[in-house]
Amino acid sequence: MRPSRCSIPWRAVAVGLLFVLYFALGGPGGYGAFHLPPGSLLVLVLLVGAINPIARRLGLRPFSTAELGLIWAMVLVGLLSPLLAAYLPPSIAGPRYFASRENQWARLFHQYLPSWLFVSDREAIRTFYEGLPSGGHTPWRLWVLPILMWSVLALAFYAMMALGAVILRRQWVEHERLSFPIVQLPAEIAFDASDIPGRRPILANGLLWVGFALAAGCHTLNNLHAYFPVIPGIERWIMLPIADLPRPWSEASPIYLFVLPTVVGFAYLLPAEVSLSFWVFFLVGRSEAVIGGAFGFPMPRTAGYSARTFLSHQEFGAFVAVASGIFYSARHHLRRVWDAALRPDGADADEPTSYRLAVFGFFAAALVAVSWFAVAGLPIPFAVLVVAVFFVISLVGSWTIAAGGVLFLQNTFGPTRIFVSAFGSSLLSPSGLTMLKIPEQVLMSDLRGLEMPNFFNGLRLSDDVRAARSTMFSGMVAALVVGVIASTAHSIWASYRYGALNYGSSWANINAAMVPGQMISTWLQAPEAPNLLYVSWIVIGAAVAGGLFWLRGQFVWWPLHPIGFTLAGSFAMFVLWFSFFLGWLIKVLVVRYGGLRVFALLRPMFLGLVLGDCISGSLWAIPEHFTHTGSPLWPG
Repeated sequence: MRPSRCSIPWRAVAVGLLFVLYFALGGPGGYGAFHLPPGSLLVLVLLVGAINPIARRLGLRPFSTAELGLIWAMVLVGLLSPLLAAYLPPSIAGPRYFASRENQWARLFHQYLPSWLFVSDREAIRTFYEGLPSGGHTPWRLWVLPILMWSVLALAFYAMMALGAVILRRQWVEHERLSFPIVQLPAEIAFDASDIPGRRPILANGLLWVGFALAAGCHTLNNLHAYFPVIPGIERWIMLPIADLPRPWSEASPIYLFVLPTVVGFAYLLPAEVSLSFWVFFLVGRSEAVIGGAFGFPMPRTAGYSARTFLSHQEFGAFVAVASGIFYSARHHLRRVWDAALRPDGADADEPTSYRLAVFGFFAAALVAVSWFAVAGLPIPFAVLVVAVFFVISLVGSWTIAAGGVLFLQNTFGPTRIFVSAFGSSLLSPSGLTMLKIPEQVLMSDLRGLEMPNFFNGLRLSDDVRAARSTMFSGMVAALVVGVIASTAHSIWASYRYGALNYGSSWANINAAMVPGQMISTWLQAPEAPNLLYVSWIVIGAAVAGGLFWLRGQFVWWPLHPIGFTLAGSFAMFVLWFSFFLGWLIKVLVVRYGGLRVFALLRPMFLGLVLGDCISGSLWAIPEHFTHTGSPLWPG
């Protein structure tokens, strides 16, 4: 029986928040920025394998399965919260620090930077990037108002994601029964704390440790090689020499063959059509570039993203079509949710919150976000559109993770590029361009920090570990708030102490802080007219994704899933496609020649690949934090 809503395991909440604080304040070993952060599994294994046995020996009550699930979900959310802290402070200081006589940013768009959103003190900006002199103090007073005002938008977006997960939880978990591969291993480990008669603990399964040894052994050799070059390493990626081929074949480059044990393990757990679609559509995207090269089409890349611009627009069309398909599939459920929100009837008694709170809270958060953009300088119609695009990105990204176990997301498009292609840059106005592109860079350019999939995964795990959904949801919200506050404060403090030019991610602190200014100044000096060619790629992307949905619904034998098409040109598939191929191939061969019994028998070994990859990556991140040897952990 599921625990009641009021049963809050306070010690589990406290432990979860302590781990969130540790990682948010720069503690090594978390290795966030993935939708299965390695540190979350390290925490879980530490609690099950070390803390619980010690507690039993001392006569104390060990953590229960439900408590372990709650702690894992809180750490999962908390480990991704520093992604906001990585981008927000540099985006507040960067537009003025990187301005120069040559780029003319001050003349072109500094007047459109609201004083309540940006630090304007020159010395505070300089020392943020170059570090304080000895005895200097962090100018917190200058940062309080901008951080608070940006937090309004961030919290509105987080509320939309969290409450959207509440609204759609039953549809995805109980009606559509998505596979949620990321949750499967944490659920198995958490259950090792239970005393179910006849159940063999997953950590006692020998095949699990075979898979663990394969992944961890590879990590260990490669990291030892980084410290001691005399020790041989194992290549985990190969670059195909396509760039050396003549046009148009060279247009497919670069193509890498990365081998990530975690993704191979997930691919084994997925329906074969899903993992097949990931690698097939990645190759289709590269083939499109070859065809474009053969006909001499211009194929520039989208600034700040990894894909060619035509693929960015195609992916946006696919996202819109998939979001439409998600809403269409959930139409009966959404009607029941709306009715329950207007006339509560107890149908939501087991949900994380009441449907009334979820629905009206979602729309209130969306209204706050629209208002924020409008006050900041974006025309109201575009403010509505950008909030809608953000939710489409969040929704479809969550769906790809829930149904496909994608380890991390990196979209190939942002709303600014799409709006400029569809409407032209002049229609947005200079203030609109400025206050659309900079928030996009902070909140929508790096989907590794997307929290909506984590809420779905945490709520799905609550069913497996028999935890109260309301408790799981509240714990994740608390972890998110604590993680964002602590990591943002730490990011500002560390930047002033060490200098943002020398500390943290050079991409977030320097490159990403410059991309908005470069694009804004380009559009202001050379306005773009609407581009019908790019709009046609949006239509093509939507039509193909919609056609794939229709084919799956009409023909049982149809082998391709639209999930692969939505990510065909993304950096995520650039890294993950070959590992999905390997997992798919192994699964197909095992099922064909060994049957479902052998498939089930080998499942722990592939869970072991995930565990070994995550635990070893997390542990090796600890010495790397102090030595900065550049030892290989995970790509991405």
